[in-house]
Amino acid sequence: MYPWQSASWHLLINRLQQGNLPHALLIHGPVGAGKASFAEQLLQRLCCEQYRSLSPDEIACLVCPACQQFAVGSHPDISRLSAKEGENSIKIDAVRQMIDWLQVTPQYAGFKVALLSDADLLTRGAANSLLKTLEEPASSDLIMLTTSSPAELPVTVRSRCQSINLGHYEHTLAEQWLTEQGIDDSASALRLASGGPLAALAAMDDEQRKSRELLFGAWHNVLLGKASIARSVEAVAALPVRLCLRHFMGWTADCVKLQINTEAPITDSARKSALLQLSTVLDTETWFKVYDDLLHLYQIDSASFKTPTVLEGIFADIRLKIGQ
Repeated sequence: MYPWQSASWHLLINRLQQGNLPHALLIHGPVGAGKASFAEQLLQRLCCEQYRSLSPDEIACLVCPACQQFAVGSHPDISRLSAKEGENSIKIDAVRQMIDWLQVTPQYAGFKVALLSDADLLTRGAANSLLKTLEEPASSDLIMLTTSSPAELPVTVRSRCQSINLGHYEHTLAEQWLTEQGIDDSASALRLASGGPLAALAAMDDEQRKSRELLFGAWHNVLLGKASIARSVEAVAALPVRLCLRHFMGWTADCVKLQINTEAPITDSARKSALLQLSTVLDTETWFKVYDDLLHLYQIDSASFKTPTVLEGIFADIRLKIGQ
């Protein structure tokens, strides 16, 4: 259990031991908050035959038949659902199969648990098909949804789940953990990763650093007119589109903050001098429009778009805004 997850874990375990665990959980938080590992550990706890007698800090007994089946991935009362490899959505047929599975009587005396990862990828039809099960679950059923983008789920789904926000924690816990992993400026690394400690750790490797440098170079050159759109796009065409959008949104937000107050704390403090220069290129209202456009692209199914196509549109629109 990561230290920043401890409060959420103990809240759920206390409810479990009191016999009032919610029938549906929405586990969310920024990229790198550890949602997948948290959900798996909760799965393991719920499927252990000794789950009621374990201490709050224990995951599972590891020796009962149920734990042994969990260890080899054959526990009959667990179902996992996510988008198929190569696809960017979770379709209605897959959700219906999961719902049919939930109707079957559990083989053990504990819970029957369905884990739906990246729930924001549910199609509208798939999300709607899930509603009745969320409204009228069997007493032994638990549905867990994980997502980094809870706002992309229909309100009807969110309202039927107990929210577990792994992004709402005391940042000193994550900063200390990052320091222990060898990160020098853990506070800056955490801000740069939008509060996701695991993402902050991953971002420190050479490949991630190189990607950020390439992206900032393209962003900087487009805003200051130092390179053509085609050349700027070519420099970062191989990077995932959602990675590009996340960084562009972060730098846009920093420019807004610096334009309002040059001493404001920003996410990418290492690039403050360059961002100060960029903040003067557009007025505050236009910067907000740029952010809204980036956010809209991020919230739709942008993972299926080709990076050059998306960036050509973004950069061309920015150049038009600069010229107005």
